[in-house]
Amino acid sequence: MKVRPSLFLTVVAAVCLPAAGRPQQGPPRVRREIRGFDFRQDGVWRREARTVRNARRRLLGRRNFPALNAPLAAGGSVPLSAGGPVATVVAVSGVLRVPAVLLKFKNTATSETRTTSEFDQVLFASSPTGASAGRPYTYASYYAQLSNGLLGVQGATYGYASLDSNEVTYTGVAGSCRGNPYGTTDCNGLFSGDAIARMQNGLTQALRRVDAQVDWTQYDNNGDGYVDLVAFLQPALDGACGPAGNNHLWSHRYFLLSPYTTHAVNSQGVRIKVADYILESAVGGAEGCDTTQIMPVGTVAHETGHGFGLPDLYDTDGKSEGIGEYSLMGSGNYTSPFSPSRMDAWSLSELGWVTVVPIASGSVYAFGPAPSSDTAFFLPVGGANPRGEYFLLENRQG
Repeated sequence: MKVRPSLFLTVVAAVCLPAAGRPQQGPPRVRREIRGFDFRQDGVWRREARTVRNARRRLLGRRNFPALNAPLAAGGSVPLSAGGPVATVVAVSGVLRVPAVLLKFKNTATSETRTTSEFDQVLFASSPTGASAGRPYTYASYYAQLSNGLLGVQGATYGYASLDSNEVTYTGVAGSCRGNPYGTTDCNGLFSGDAIARMQNGLTQALRRVDAQVDWTQYDNNGDGYVDLVAFLQPALDGACGPAGNNHLWSHRYFLLSPYTTHAVNSQGVRIKVADYILESAVGGAEGCDTTQIMPVGTVAHETGHGFGLPDLYDTDGKSEGIGEYSLMGSGNYTSPFSPSRMDAWSLSELGWVTVVPIASGSVYAFGPAPSSDTAFFLPVGGANPRGEYFLLENRQG
């Protein structure tokens, strides 16, 4: 455990109190993630992450903390695999390679487009540079820091893929849909079966346009015959930004209902397919809804967390914030899109990206801010505990 300026804790009981001087979180936002849209059950790295998660739960149940912490105790800093996670390692570690596909509609103005290199700088640069200069993180450097180097994110941006028709062809005609959280009849590519079909037709067109440019074999990191994850970037305002009258495509994660078969053939002689994807706006700026600025990384970082099998940790019925902005898997992707919140200690422990240290009642411990100490303290629930519940304590000082 690293020695840093620390917060001292006398362990008597685990009580969560608001930090002094920190404003309480505001009311819940309009729900931006729409129920029913998710990756495939074994999509992205979910199968591999599930193996890691189950192994870690067994070790935690036996209180085998040396084995639980072995990947980070070995030094971390670099992925333990050049491809997908290794089943024998109790951490999600490897290199996730993600192709980003820029698309534009027939009526997209030239002024609404940017170069592929700008998106490479925002997404895949090892540190902020160019279009991401002045930001704390890129998509790649955020996950490198979060995972203590155990996860590498690499990729490239392709496009623009020019679609055949105007934008409304792929969003669905406003006035014909139901279920929009803003209470409108905008379709946004999601709020009817027809709108979904139209939207995915556009994504398939985009893949067809860039297919010959891409070596898809490098993007099947776990060897299952599918590209692990594709990020589609559309040029208009995110439909999730609202308000009424915003019928642009709504950012989401999902899978192609009819997987796209690429030209690329893997080592088993099978043509690689595309299914799991993220679709989001290519613009957004610091607030996520500024059409004059290039995209932030909060949304792609949050949705990638789902690709490792992590659940949403906000209250999905919209009545409260759940864990709120204290976690990427809550609403932390909106805290500051240029610098999303860290994952919470539980999510990091599920992935093997934090050192878990047991503590005993009546003892005194010191631990520094979470990003520098990379330690969560384990405190089991006393008495009858049939569900095996426990507390994980971390110091979320800035």
